[in-house]
Parts: sequence; C-alpha cells; structure tokens
Amino acid sequence: MRNRGLLVLFGVFLLLAALLVLQDRGTIGGGNNTAIPTAFLLRVFPEMAVLDIQAIRLQNPASGQTLSLARDDFGNWESFEYSEALDQNLATTIARSVVLLPYTRTINLSEDTDIAQYGFDSPQFLLSVQMVNGESHVVLVGDPLQTGPEFYALVDDREQLYVIQRSPIDYLVTFFADPPIIPDGASIAP
Repeated sequence: MRNRGLLVLFGVFLLLAALLVLQDRGTIGGGNNTAIPTAFLLRVFPEMAVLDIQAIRLQNPASGQTLSLARDDFGNWESFEYSEALDQNLATTIARSVVLLPYTRTINLSEDTDIAQYGFDSPQFLLSVQMVNGESHVVLVGDPLQTGPEFYALVDDREQLYVIQRSPIDYLVTFFADPPIIPDGASIAP
C-alpha cells in the first residue's frame, strides 16, 4: 500500500515535468507561448562600451572634490588632478562601472514635477562622460530612496527619473578618498 502511494506521487511528478517541457517549447494551447525574459537590472547606457569613452569626470558637489580621467593618444588613462601614474586596471574598472551603470525602473517626469523632492536641489554626485565620437553624457544623482539601496538620478536631458543602484555610485565615490594612482616605487603590471 505504501509503495502504491509513492508510485502515484511519482506519476504526478512525471506528468508535471512533461507539462513543463511542453510549456517551454510553446506547444500548450496550440500557439507560441514562449515567455520573453525580462531583466531585473537594465543599463542606463546600453549602447556604450569602455573603448567608446574618452574622458570621465566624477564630482562630489557638496565637497567640490573631483576626479577626472582621460585617455592619452595611446589609449592609457591619465588624470588632471594627479601627476602620478594611474593604475590602468582601476581606471578601466571605473569606466566599466559607468558603462554597466544599472537602473531598476524609471519614473516619467512632467513639466510641473518638482525635482527638488528627489534631492536635486543639493545633488549627491555628478558623473560626466565624454565619448570618443564627441557625444557627452551626464548623470546627476539625487537622494537615496527610503525603501531600498537605490538613488534617484537624472540622465542627460531624458524625460524620466531613473532609479539607479547604489553600489556602483558608492564604488565610484571611494575613488575620492583613495584615487587610482600607483604608489611611488610600485611597478606597473602589464
């Protein structure tokens, strides 16, 4: 009797597995029921690549601190604020953080939207990017959300307010305290 119950459960399992396989193939219901996956995080600049970036400027509007990186004629990163050599790997990681800057959703803005309520009367962070083709992009970061690890952000002249992830912004802010320079006497790894 006990084996019979186990056999019935095994049969139900096989039936559910078969239905799952058929559903994944889009054959249930006689049509194409293929689900389109949606991303949890989207990129603010989906077409941007690291090699497309000519210069990056990070700025803390409250303190006035800036960190500017630009590529020289050979594609190496250099800084305007520091005469020391930059750690090329860290500078490229900064560029990757800009390229991969994630957001979770947007909020449509109207002409009568008061953006000060989102913290743009005293922004937290400013990110400017100059592209090799002459285009430029600006991300102005406002207040953090009260409900999660995200910030409000304005991007270029887009008519949406972006909800961007906090961790990339926190990562970029760390370079004000610890710039990506190579300490005296250290060697630059190829």
